[in-house]
Amino acid sequence: MGAFAGGVLIAGSRHNAVAPMTDGDGSVIASHPRVEDWIGRPIRDPAFGAAMRTQSARTLTTSALDGEPRIFGFLQVPGTGARIAIGLGEAEALGALERERRIA
Repeated sequence: MGAFAGGVLIAGSRHNAVAPMTDGDGSVIASHPRVEDWIGRPIRDPAFGAAMRTQSARTLTTSALDGEPRIFGFLQVPGTGARIAIGLGEAEALGALERERRIA
């Protein structure tokens, strides 16, 4: 669970961030924040779920977990079929870029 703990540290430092961890079959085995409705169930968005089952790393934008648009990045935990994802609120993630663009 070391990779998951690292993901929680990153997600916990961001407002509106989530960090689900899936097993090799794509079912959520842990999450931050802990949402009981997610545990033991596959990711709801078929494209996101398929990507997490079949790819070792990727970024994508989805509202798969709770309807909130987020930019996710995920990677496979070495030596396992598990994946850890970090999702940042799209508005928060892009807001900083937009502020920088306006200043430039």
